[in-house]
This record gives sequence, structure tokens and C-alpha cells, in this order.
Amino acid sequence: METVDLSGIFKKDKKEYIRGLLLHVVKIRNLKPTLSPPLHELMLFLESKADKMATKDIASRLLKSDDRVKIIAGDFVGVIGIILNRNGPTITVDKGDFVNESDRYIIAMATQAEKYFVKGDQVKVFWGRLRFVEGIVVDYNEDDEKVMFFNGKENLTVWREFLVRHTPDISQQKHRKVSSDGIKFRKGPELTSPAGKRVIILDHKQWKGYMATVKNWARDDSNGVPQVLVELDANHNKEIVSAHEAVFLNGYSITGRNRGTKRFFETVLFNLKDVAPPPRREQTPPPEPFEEEEDNSAWNPNAAVPVARPIAEWLWRPEVTTRMAQYQISLLFKRDATYEQGEHDGRRGWTASHGESDEGGTSVKFTWRDKRGNIPTRPIDLKHFEVVRAVASKKGKNHLGMVIAGGKTGEIVEVWKFDGEDALVYIAGGNKKDNWREPRDKVCKVKLWGTNDDD
Repeated sequence: METVDLSGIFKKDKKEYIRGLLLHVVKIRNLKPTLSPPLHELMLFLESKADKMATKDIASRLLKSDDRVKIIAGDFVGVIGIILNRNGPTITVDKGDFVNESDRYIIAMATQAEKYFVKGDQVKVFWGRLRFVEGIVVDYNEDDEKVMFFNGKENLTVWREFLVRHTPDISQQKHRKVSSDGIKFRKGPELTSPAGKRVIILDHKQWKGYMATVKNWARDDSNGVPQVLVELDANHNKEIVSAHEAVFLNGYSITGRNRGTKRFFETVLFNLKDVAPPPRREQTPPPEPFEEEEDNSAWNPNAAVPVARPIAEWLWRPEVTTRMAQYQISLLFKRDATYEQGEHDGRRGWTASHGESDEGGTSVKFTWRDKRGNIPTRPIDLKHFEVVRAVASKKGKNHLGMVIAGGKTGEIVEVWKFDGEDALVYIAGGNKKDNWREPRDKVCKVKLWGTNDDD
């Protein structure tokens, strides 16, 4: 007798099944855990969706490098990025090129992430009836976890857990055909990694018809079209162009599209005078130095007025520079309209130096968020900055500071509390009872590289 109850359990011949899996009831002492079960067993259980928690655990086990994921739990909820590497249960996620370098990478538990796809992703099915089918994502429904992709003929929809991001191997087809006039044709492109290869740019609003050398892959454009970084023969400038328009001299684009005909080959081979890139122009020699007459007078009316840079007096001390490899120092643009007409006056930021100075110690590499939301990083003269004082730690929120004067210069501390113009500080992570006094203006706010510290 066959029956199906309300829970979806199918019963036949005194056996119970759920979504294709036979249910067994056994005693726990008769079970032995398997640390690394075979993939096909995991996939069968995953496909059945018999248990929600087990399905989530198996899905997290399958996450690997180059998967795009979305963080759904923990401190980084909502972050989307690419897995750089996996170390046991933890994954390192790259948030992308357009993120401040100090905040670009995060570490999370694999169980806090789920696969995520965007329009234009190249994917391949690795399980189910569509196994080995490849295509390009055209839609992703996050609610029902379904991905629609185009395989070159039609749109197909599969569960996201059966898909992986995939770069087609375009180096497989290497069959040649030789025409009667000796010109060699290929049935497929030359290679998967195009770096160092010579290409002609077929269609571009500025560089159409130019010869170039491929340097590397570049970030896909906003429509998901792959791009490459090339160095132009004409001026040795580096430009980013569509990979579909960067065409080898055999007529195939880097992405494997056949863009050539016999006439195309003949035209290119006839007009191409130098298949190698032209030599680089020699650098213009620097002007010859000249010596000014020494002025021994006590006062020189033409001498430049010295600029006060009090920050430089402590910033480049060895006790501080050795800390800059691990900590970023908070500085504030002065409200004096001297840097870029006051565009950034009053804005805070962080040093982006690991201890190296610029312009002989008068400048420092600095990063901040401007009014437009951009995060520039550039060397800036120290005369434009003020020190940002450390703030007191709160319950559940520890703020770091650095002593910048006196016998404890370079010491990383936390502020317990303030007493007038003094700060009662103690060693970061230490005991508050072992505190001492420092002038408030001699304790600068700092943070560890790669962390956030908002007051």
C-alpha cells in the first residue's frame, strides 16, 4: 500500500521515504561520523532538501575559491564579494577593486555565506540533468534561489547550488587549416591567458585599428562584458578595451569569437609592417644642474618663508614609524582653505604609509572619504593637517591611541577617562589599574590596518 502524509513522507512496503531518500531510524551509538563524505552522497542529500539545516551546512561545504558569495550572518551581513581562499571553515572574501584597500578583505565563516550570482557571470552546471551545460547568467532570483542563464540557444533555470562560476577553457580547439595561398587559419583561439600576445583593436571609439600588446585581464564592464588591459604601440599608453574587440592575428578574439575572414587576414598581413611593438622612446635627460652663488649674508630677502610642520616632528620618529606598518594614524584637514581651496577642510582620514615618508619627510600618504563618497589615496603635505585626539573606550567598543611625545612615544594605549587637560591611559588590552597620565593633545587616535573605528 502506498500513502503520502501531510509532512511529505512517502510510505511503501513498511518503508518511509522523503524526497527520494529512504529514512532509517538507528541508535546513535551505532553511528560513526564521516568527516569528508563523498561528493555524490552530499549532493544527493543536498538535492533532496530533506533537512533545512543540513542543506545549509552542505552548501557551505561546497563553497570554494572564485565563488561569488553574499554574507547573510555575522558582522558583515550584506557584503558581496569573491572568495580568495578557504581555510577549513573560514573564507577570505574580496569585496572588489572599488573598495578602500584597508577595508577590501574580510574573513568570515563559510556557514555565514551563500552563493550569489550577477548578470553576466559565466557559469557551468556541475550536477543534475543539465550537468556540464555552460552559459551566461541573465537573471538571479535571490528569494527562490534560482538562476536563469543563456546557453547560446535558450534560457535555462537551475538551483544556484548546482552552478559554479566558470571561465571557459578556450585553448582546447587547436585544429589548423591551410589555404592554397599559405595563410594559416585556426578553428579556435590561441590561448586562455592572453598576456603578452599581439592583438589588433577592431572596434573602439578612440583606438580602432591600433595594434597593441595584451598586459592582463581587466574588470568586466557594467554589462558584464569581459575586458583586457592593453599597451598601445602608438604611444605605449595602457588602455582597457573589450575582450571581444581585441583580436589575434588569426581572426579570433580573446573570448573565442571568430571576427576574421580570409580578406581580413590578407589586409592585416599586407599592411602590418612591424609585428613587434616599436621600441620605447628614450627618456628625456634631466636638465643639467647649476650652482647658485652662495649668499653669506645674515638675511636673504628672497629666501622662502619656512613652513611650520609640527606633525613632522613626531610622525617620522622611529618609535612611531615602526608602528605604522600595523596601525593607521588619524589626521584632520585644517580649516584654513589651503588645500584644494578648502574642499576637504575638517574631513578626517588615515595615514596610508607603512613607515615610508614622501618629499623628504614633509608629506605622508593619506586616505580619506571626500564629499562625493570617493576614497582617494595620495601624498599630502603635512602642513595641511591637525592631530585627531584619541577618544575614551566605551563598554563594548575599544578605541586605540598612540602616545606621540615624552618617554612613552609610540606606545599603543587606550584612554580610560579624561581629567582636565590630561588623559588617563593604559597599555592597549591591559589593566585599567595600571594607568598613567598623558597630555590629551599628545595622544593621537589610531586603528589597526583593515579595521573600522567610528566614534
